[in-house]
Amino acid sequence: TLDPVVQSYVLYYQSKADYEEAEKLMISAQNSISPKLSKQLLTSLYKSWSQSEASNSNYDLAISLMEKALSYCSDAEPEDSEL
Repeated sequence: TLDPVVQSYVLYYQSKADYEEAEKLMISAQNSISPKLSKQLLTSLYKSWSQSEASNSNYDLAISLMEKALSYCSDAEPEDSEL
């Protein structure tokens, strides 16, 4: 499966604060990886991105991104949710 490859690249882009590129990758790979991993990665991506925007005082965008994170998190298993 592509799960480990996609996960590695998404985490790499997040570590570089290149959230837009991580999001593009997730959108293009979403149907090629497991649904559970997809939800986990999207939750993590939007949470990190939201925190970054909040630290830069971009509160409206931060709230919007956190809402996206929560929308993916709500479908995840309870033990998978770390928001």
